[in-house]
Amino acid sequence: MEILMENEAEYGRRIDLLIKSTNSEEQCDLCSNEFKKSNVTTNIKLHQQSKNMRINACITNDINLLLCTTDTETVYFDFEGRNGYLINLFTYQSCFVAYKVGSFNIPKRLVDLDKFRSSLITLFNWKESTINVSNQVICTLGRMENEYALADVAMDLFEEKPATPPSSTMKFIPVHLSPTSGSKRTRTIFENVNEPN
Repeated sequence: MEILMENEAEYGRRIDLLIKSTNSEEQCDLCSNEFKKSNVTTNIKLHQQSKNMRINACITNDINLLLCTTDTETVYFDFEGRNGYLINLFTYQSCFVAYKVGSFNIPKRLVDLDKFRSSLITLFNWKESTINVSNQVICTLGRMENEYALADVAMDLFEEKPATPPSSTMKFIPVHLSPTSGSKRTRTIFENVNEPN
């Protein structure tokens, strides 16, 4: 980034590892993971943490909209050198909640191997969580693809329609990204909310 930007910026605005669903023609982001070198300042670590949290909030919004739910949990990593931590991010009452659920350490010396077992367990828990969300996304994308196949040239004559509209409304959950050129980019998405009876 320093070479491309032709300056001495200590960090760039790129995502280091973006996990996507792969078993579908239409791809969907599942989580963003950030990596920084071990000797960065606390300010840079906080910048990375904030940026990655907001990116994953956008991903969670997209998945919630696709699945018509508010129950999606996005699990992602932030790394500094050989050490990382796992974050679980979800929505609760139109707010995003993120909390640390585990740590991950890449061993450098033989004495570090005793901690590596718990790191591998954390990594496999992350993999399982990501695969579960991916399977839900792929099934939904496949169902939508089948539902609208040939819709432009043929329609079902006896299409079943619900007698009453669903009793839910949609509302925005805004996610504010980093300011660019003096303006804030906002990415919003709908959340399913039950109407009061």
